[in-house]
Amino acid sequence: FTIQNSTFSNFSTGALNLKNLTNVDITKNSIYSSLKTKQIAVYMENADSAIYIQKNKIYLLAVPGTNDKNGRRGIDLKNVSGSSLQYAYVVNNMVSLRSEGVTGYAPAGISIDGTSSYINVYYNSVRLYAGETDVNQAKAFVATSNTNNLQVMNNIFANFGSSFAY
Repeated sequence: FTIQNSTFSNFSTGALNLKNLTNVDITKNSIYSSLKTKQIAVYMENADSAIYIQKNKIYLLAVPGTNDKNGRRGIDLKNVSGSSLQYAYVVNNMVSLRSEGVTGYAPAGISIDGTSSYINVYYNSVRLYAGETDVNQAKAFVATSNTNNLQVMNNIFANFGSSFAY
């Protein structure tokens, strides 16, 4: 399954909602929206084998002064697994997110959740601004305790709000 060189703009909740796939290549896409809704640019659940999410440009931005407190996520992986012979890759993506705060859904630039494993996260740039939030909510990068065999190297994770970068 391949999505390359495409543009997704001003979607209501999600640009790419991918479930139950193998051999996925999401490359060189532009994904942007400034609508006042909870948004996820790339959501992938229950995927395995050769997975590449690379060279994408993601902008999910609240308009300043609009009191837009909807959570946004750039790349959200749940139960995504490579193997010891074929890692999944999240590489060279640029993610920029902005919320004026948070109501119920924590913003994250890159989120890896569930029983995800064997994932390399390299050379990504994430800029997050989530306004006035709980310091444990908004993060540029987050991986839950159930994930394993993650390699996270040479990324730039920046949070310009009141939370941590990761």
